[in-house]
Amino acid sequence: MIARSQHGSPVLIKDKVTHRLKNVRLGSSDRDDKHREEFLQNLVHDHPELIPMDEIEPAFSPLISICKELPTSAGYLDNLWMTPAGGLILGECKL
Repeated sequence: MIARSQHGSPVLIKDKVTHRLKNVRLGSSDRDDKHREEFLQNLVHDHPELIPMDEIEPAFSPLISICKELPTSAGYLDNLWMTPAGGLILGECKL
């Protein structure tokens, strides 16, 4: 049985056309948090436009994905992006 939200179903309205959206699970519920975090890392790496950078700092938009799991002396960096001007954006994904 699929759990239903107590709220209405989300929709996307684009060019006066309404599209019903579906829930997407962050990885499989039977996987541990490391694998679920990996799902999120991959999602924002493959689709950096999901991060509302225009609302945070428009000069950094659009983000350009560089790499995931970058080894550093402090541990692994989840995501690394570059700005159009060549600045670096560091990302840490948390569920």
